[in-house]
Amino acid sequence: MNSRQPVIIGIAGGSGSGKTTIARQLLAHYGENNCLILSADHYYQDQSDLTPEERATINYDHPDSIDFDLLTEHVYSLKIGQAVERPNFDFCTHTRMAEKTQLNVKPIIIVEGILVFHPVDLFNQFDLTVFIDALEDSCLKRRMQRDVNERGRTPESVIAQYQSSVLPMFRCYLFPTKAYAQFIVKNIGTEFEIDISPITNTIYTLRLTNEPAPVIEHPVSYNPGATLFDPRNRPDALKQPQQPGDTRSFFNLDY
Repeated sequence: MNSRQPVIIGIAGGSGSGKTTIARQLLAHYGENNCLILSADHYYQDQSDLTPEERATINYDHPDSIDFDLLTEHVYSLKIGQAVERPNFDFCTHTRMAEKTQLNVKPIIIVEGILVFHPVDLFNQFDLTVFIDALEDSCLKRRMQRDVNERGRTPESVIAQYQSSVLPMFRCYLFPTKAYAQFIVKNIGTEFEIDISPITNTIYTLRLTNEPAPVIEHPVSYNPGATLFDPRNRPDALKQPQQPGDTRSFFNLDY
């Protein structure tokens, strides 16, 4: 790795789509000395001024639930070489913890979260953007497993939240941003691991030249359950994003 400005990668997708899986693959590839994952999950607004009952009514899938001003400020600080103190969020109490985590600058910085493509100021910080496109049923299953095992939720509460806020917010605020991603990973299988070399090759080019990511000429198929390609080969798709409820494939692999 050289001493150039860090490459900032934005990874977005629905809850349970596989964002963290891809981020961890990239982290494993580069190593912790060269790569940093910055999750938007740590930047939820502190709800300590509310009662537990009031906290339970907050729509945590709406953009207002995340402190994007602070996240954007931290991404910018890291990009110009300054360490930051990241907040830590307690999902059981919906409050920020007292202790913070210092994050130092790394050559590769991955910003991942369901809505990280939504704020324009944050999106403009990204040198490379990846959208994880997954089936809604698969997302619910993975979210169920995570929230029950790691966040003390009940299956009934997970399903109720998914139907009342997760899915509507995905369709309203997240799905439209898919059209602006440079790479789209389609996660349609149970075993989700892809060949990340097209992403790492692009990062290598960015590190050498500091130029925009190049366009991949043809879609590339990988392991069963995951495909990765560059949507800019389909300018018509960028002009007319798929509407919620449309069951057609957003990008067909047969040109």
